[in-house]
Amino acid sequence: MSEMNDKDRWLAYELHDRLMPWIHGARMMISRLQVAAESTENLATANHCLKIAAEEGRSLIGFLESTAEDQPFSFVESLEQFVDAIGPLAAAAQQEIVLSSCLEIPELPPQKSWSALRVLQQAVQNALQHAGPCSITISSQQLDNGWCSKIEDTGIGFDPNASVSPNHFGLSSMQQRANALGGRIDICSKPGQGTTIELFLPRAQ
Repeated sequence: MSEMNDKDRWLAYELHDRLMPWIHGARMMISRLQVAAESTENLATANHCLKIAAEEGRSLIGFLESTAEDQPFSFVESLEQFVDAIGPLAAAAQQEIVLSSCLEIPELPPQKSWSALRVLQQAVQNALQHAGPCSITISSQQLDNGWCSKIEDTGIGFDPNASVSPNHFGLSSMQQRANALGGRIDICSKPGQGTTIELFLPRAQ
């Protein structure tokens, strides 16, 4: 099999980062119906996940078919909508997601702002799936030399230097997207001490 080109890799990351998590969440809720007394609540959450998956699919198709000129995009509004949408899954995992501050990214066209949003969304999804019961805080700020955003959780943490299965695309997709934006991802985590993921984008010269 030949290596993916940039376009195919981008589309693969989109499918992994935005559609698969919602489908996974729905399947997780449905699987609990066989043993959980609160089956009605789980079913409602599963239906919510599938609804979001359909909306994400339509949004992605619309974005791919549009041009930068005719595609209005607000980073702040999209991030706020994501936090609202993921709320039921976070509650089911005994987690709280806090959007402490949120700033538009200056000097970035819609497609690049979209990619930056995906980095933050994937960081939250990773915490949702792996951090355990915790608080997840999202913040962003302008710096003299650029813009940065942090996803901080108080969960179980992990060893960033440990080998990662090649089938786990979350960290690599964040790194690839950040590199394509001319920025970087910094990961700080230790077992038992939570995780901080920071996206830094330098100011355009």
